[in-house]
Amino acid sequence: MALISTFLDELAANSELLEAYLDDPEATMTDYGLTEEQQGLISGNDLPALRSELEREVGPKPYIVVHKGIVHGVVHSNEPEQDQEPPS
Repeated sequence: MALISTFLDELAANSELLEAYLDDPEATMTDYGLTEEQQGLISGNDLPALRSELEREVGPKPYIVVHKGIVHGVVHSNEPEQDQEPPS
């Protein structure tokens, strides 16, 4: 099974993979070896779930999340959830 973090890293670095992803995201993720669950995390709108999976895979490494051309923010394990107050 492929890792989401590895896919996102390669997607950012490999223009051919990015072009294939933009043309057919589902087929590209399947061909890369991502499970349906992993694909749902990437394609869905559940940023906390994606953050949790990335933390499990690599720890506190930041990722800029762009979905359908919209920057949703940086995923980083040291940041509070959007609806939570920062620790005092």
